[in-house]
Amino acid sequence: MLIIIFSIIAIFSGLYFWFRGIKNAKRKLSEVGAFSPETAVKPEKIKVWEVYLEQVAEKTEDGRYYLLCKDEEL
Repeated sequence: MLIIIFSIIAIFSGLYFWFRGIKNAKRKLSEVGAFSPETAVKPEKIKVWEVYLEQVAEKTEDGRYYLLCKDEEL
């Protein structure tokens, strides 16, 4: 029974950190104004893991990321 409880807690905490990372990626891209391929930034510049950026942003050919919409809720 205790193992089941700890497993459920681990799943929820993992989901929490995953969604927090995605929200952080959106916020940082928005802060630097990365809304087009011309203003796109590399993950190292905004200090966000690429795995989160892949979920929320478009990638340019040279490995930079940008958001598609300025109005998207952060």
